[in-house]
Amino acid sequence: MRFLKLNQYESRQIAIAISDGKFQKWMGRYINSKDFYKIKGLLVKENLSIKDLHRKFEILIKQDLNICIAYKQYKNLTKLSYTLFLFNLLKKNKNHETLKKLINCSNYDFLKSSFNEKNISIINKDIFEKFLVNFKEINPKMKTIELFAPICPDYQTAIDDYGNERYTFDGLGGGIGLVGRKFLENLPSLIEIFKLIDIDLKPIILLGDFENNHNNLNRLKISPETFISLLKSSKEKFEKEYNLKAELFAEFFGGINSWQSRIQNLKNDYCFKNLKSLEDKFPNIDHQHIFAARIPLYKRWYGETNLMTNSFINQIYEYILMGNIISGYHKPCILLSSDHKAMAPYYATSFNSAPVISLNNIY
Repeated sequence: MRFLKLNQYESRQIAIAISDGKFQKWMGRYINSKDFYKIKGLLVKENLSIKDLHRKFEILIKQDLNICIAYKQYKNLTKLSYTLFLFNLLKKNKNHETLKKLINCSNYDFLKSSFNEKNISIINKDIFEKFLVNFKEINPKMKTIELFAPICPDYQTAIDDYGNERYTFDGLGGGIGLVGRKFLENLPSLIEIFKLIDIDLKPIILLGDFENNHNNLNRLKISPETFISLLKSSKEKFEKEYNLKAELFAEFFGGINSWQSRIQNLKNDYCFKNLKSLEDKFPNIDHQHIFAARIPLYKRWYGETNLMTNSFINQIYEYILMGNIISGYHKPCILLSSDHKAMAPYYATSFNSAPVISLNNIY
């Protein structure tokens, strides 16, 4: 498959020869004479130029192989190299399966590149790449992936001295909320990016009903019933104003009693006491750096510095459990972290973690 390594000069010489010339011996490193003249005849038959032939092949691949493919996914190849890649894929010869695997790998590279342009990070890169390959190979006719997006309740915010919107936690509303707005701003781009590799995202918003706890209610000065009522109002806004599926997280995954039981089991298993115990369990995560990034928020939330480490550890339990629950979902899914980027790694601590991507937001 040397055609994948064609440089610009060689591509130009072969393209000129196919359009108006003859096969030359050196070209045999990339294309045999039979295929050379077959493509030459196809240009005449279809009244096409060599620079437009790839579009014809893209249509045929979609029809014959049910694979959506576009040149923007393969910018590392010359236009002729890409055209020969499609040509050989359609031939279904001995290289067919290898080329199909190359498509899946290229899909990952395309997503990674597209995410970088949008300041979106892949948290568990190996898992994400493997998930993408398996999804295409095991489910060739399936095109839909659930996009689970945990969203914070609509806590009150204020604009800081630098013009940034920050949580104050001085009240709770029944609207979209700060994290919800960030999610909505990025959703169209995510849907478009995945569409280019023939994957339809099905967003499911998960509102944090498990934050309906004693400390939070005291801070907000509301009752448990009011907390849930306001979350349901937020749920309705997502559904009616944006036509998106929205659920209360714990309620959707077995109910609040199930959540509380699971979180207690997690605490019994891990027994985190301090940052050192976190480092012992998850040495690849920079807990000190993440904790430092969260201190301004904890000061606004709790005010008391002696509660910060406990608050941080309790939040980690929640993020781990959310990741574990979503990873066990029965359909192919991706977890989208829309809140503070520092916490995203805790979604991906499970040995069978779902792919996790982060919008890299800061609050």
